[in-house]
Amino acid sequence: MILSFTIFWASTAGLKLTASINGVWLPTASDIIFWVTATLIVLALPLRRALMIALEGLRRNHYLVLVPPIYFVTHLFVYGLLLERLLVQAFGVSGLPPTGFGAFVSYSYFYSPHTALGALLTLTVQPSLNITVPAYYSLALGPFAVVMGVIITLLVTASTYQLTQIAPSLRRVGESIAIPVLGIAGGASCCLSIPILLEYFSPVVQAFAVTQTGSLTLSILYYALPLSVAIALRLAVDGLNRTCVVIRVARQSG
Repeated sequence: MILSFTIFWASTAGLKLTASINGVWLPTASDIIFWVTATLIVLALPLRRALMIALEGLRRNHYLVLVPPIYFVTHLFVYGLLLERLLVQAFGVSGLPPTGFGAFVSYSYFYSPHTALGALLTLTVQPSLNITVPAYYSLALGPFAVVMGVIITLLVTASTYQLTQIAPSLRRVGESIAIPVLGIAGGASCCLSIPILLEYFSPVVQAFAVTQTGSLTLSILYYALPLSVAIALRLAVDGLNRTCVVIRVARQSG
């Protein structure tokens, strides 16, 4: 992970704003290796228990397979809107409403000044998959959004399965899945999706977003919100796991 970051930082030193495809293959490769390594480390260490719980839930509860795709798509849509706005401000990407459906990958590895912090921030948003959806939406999906989507989806799946374990009084499995999923997914995304949608349709909010304060607000939302949600869900999984153990022991004793 450290090696891939070092390679990325060194390989972007001589890049210009409009680099050819031949000049970005090394930054792209090191970028991908960095995020794959980071994801595997997180899943193997701090989220190992959550991963085991989620996999167990997917094996035992067939309804649970609906949770990961629904939440993951919602997460990418919400954070894709925000990243698109950040890219418009940072790299001058067109933010005009799209006229048709389309998708392309962008490689904007130029950043100044060329510092370690600049390299780290660039790693979080590049390369980006840009998707235009008629008639107003333009999404940009960067590595940070995708990785955080995987992590939060895993935690949502694990906590949802745990809730079904401690809520046997609910007769219908569909309700025991839908209620916690709507609560967790809604709480994780509503406070971000509302200001983003307002920005797209309100000239006043759009004017605020292009200011220095507005740009800082978007950046804080983009990085701090998913990290805080992941930490909260991680603590929730630990708490629910203790509750499940207590209930299991009580049932065996009774």
